[in-house]
Amino acid sequence: MPFFSRLLHHTILVIPFECATCKKWPSTAFEGVTGVCQSCIQMHAHAPLFPVPKGLDDCAAAVDFDAPWSALISRYKFAPEPGLGRLFAGLMRRESHILELLEDADIVIPLPLATERLEERGFNQALTLAKHLVKHKIDAFSLIRIRDTAPQRTLTYDARQGNVANAFALQAIPHKAFASTHTERHTSFEDQHIVLIDDVMTTGATLAAAAAPLYRAGAARVSAVVIARTPLNHNQPR
Repeated sequence: MPFFSRLLHHTILVIPFECATCKKWPSTAFEGVTGVCQSCIQMHAHAPLFPVPKGLDDCAAAVDFDAPWSALISRYKFAPEPGLGRLFAGLMRRESHILELLEDADIVIPLPLATERLEERGFNQALTLAKHLVKHKIDAFSLIRIRDTAPQRTLTYDARQGNVANAFALQAIPHKAFASTHTERHTSFEDQHIVLIDDVMTTGATLAAAAAPLYRAGAARVSAVVIARTPLNHNQPR
């Protein structure tokens, strides 16, 4: 990490803040997480255990999609408040399984948004997370979403699978509008371990649909890391 980036990172960690969940002031960073106080992290930030979704080799989440994180994630995506990406990346770095997958990854791909959704939201929440987690491995060009889909939270398990089937594809040359100094394009995925990044998952249908063209391109493994995993008895997105 360049000197000034390290300096900024350490400065942010010592600046007091109001806790985004309980509003405690002043709060300070705890275990590398800034934006949420120590008490809220110790009370609410527990990595869920769940079976790996069909269509992926491995998957890990930092927290359950439940209070207080569900409201914060909604703010992050829909307000929108892209600055919360640093908070969520800090939560993800606390989970050893997530760190292991990112360390082992050859390529990290943030889940792409459909063009209409990206224009509406103004940023890709998965790409923002990726830039906070692992800049040097990101490929935000190759995987694209070729059609918009209905919100997964409105659908049954079986309908979710069909809703996102064939929604993703690989493109050879990225559009210049998506150029970034923090990402690169890979021409081959043969024998690579690819890690997908997204914000929330429930059944894993969206992540599995995104993994499918990567497997067809020769990827050896496709794993996923997310901020939160929705318990299957909740009716929430993805």
